[in-house]
Amino acid sequence: MQNTGEVLDVISEIEYESHFNLCKINIINVAGLYQEFWDQLGNSQTQEITKLNELGLRINSTNTSIEIHWNSMQDIKPNNSKAVILYGEYVLNLLNNKEKGMELVNFWKEHADKKQSSSGIMNIDLDDIFISHVKEGNALILCSAEIVRF
Repeated sequence: MQNTGEVLDVISEIEYESHFNLCKINIINVAGLYQEFWDQLGNSQTQEITKLNELGLRINSTNTSIEIHWNSMQDIKPNNSKAVILYGEYVLNLLNNKEKGMELVNFWKEHADKKQSSSGIMNIDLDDIFISHVKEGNALILCSAEIVRF
């Protein structure tokens, strides 16, 4: 029989991954909604107040959903690098909140540096490489020799 703690760990991991995936999907959706909103607003010939209002409501609803998933992820695994990067990029690029976004990225970098220095092992920081490539607009192909088990 499995240990109850192990079962709870598996359930927490599944719950975390679910929130992460839903957060990611909502971020992709809200990016499309922002684009549609600004396209509609920029097209002076077909501006419809009702359409803009509808898009604004959908944007607010999706942003609220993202916040709920972010908070749930923080309850399960506080400051997980994968989640902090996702949410930080969302805050930086979609909400255009440079201060809060950079605060998240810097917090994550400090947390990663402390973790690395305490382990005494020198690791290549792939997430940091990813962030710098995304900000610079460069394409990135990442290959791993890690064994994946299903």
